[in-house]
Amino acid sequence: MTDEPDAGAAYLAALKQSSAPQARGAAAASEPAPTSAEALATAARAAQLREIETGVTTWTNFADISLHGCYVEAAATHRVGVMLGLKLEANGFRVEATGKVSVAYPNLGMGISFTKMTDEDREHLRELVRSISRPSVILGARVAMPAPSTLRPEGSPQVANPGAALQAMVNFFEDRHMMGRKEFLRILRKSE
Repeated sequence: MTDEPDAGAAYLAALKQSSAPQARGAAAASEPAPTSAEALATAARAAQLREIETGVTTWTNFADISLHGCYVEAAATHRVGVMLGLKLEANGFRVEATGKVSVAYPNLGMGISFTKMTDEDREHLRELVRSISRPSVILGARVAMPAPSTLRPEGSPQVANPGAALQAMVNFFEDRHMMGRKEFLRILRKSE
């Protein structure tokens, strides 16, 4: 388990190296020019980080962002648990938030989870993420889901009493750790 942080740091170092222009070499010349959307996605992603406790401020770029946090590239990282004031800018959107360092890889960067943000900044964050991300099920239009009755796999029983089925599952796991499909279906049929 102690190898996990080392494996994560090695992965991030390899990822950073593979995205560096010199690492791509001649392959970059044969790649098609990025589309305007791809160019936007790789535009400057500025991050200002201010340590809440000391007031020390640093500037860097964020490499990844979601509605819950971001990853910033930084040679000098803060220790896990440090609270930061963040100002993030990309594609004409600016977001201010408070965050907590969740993971730190010295000489590579840090994962920061957002802990506090105004509603207005939360909306700006959504717009910023949309401007960077490719369309997806999560951020795009809602996908029509079939009626729940059509989602049931063939051969699985209709559950008349979900409470009894759930209790049967709880009872099963009181002295076991795993359940196969056959056992699952047997318990469902038996609990009706």
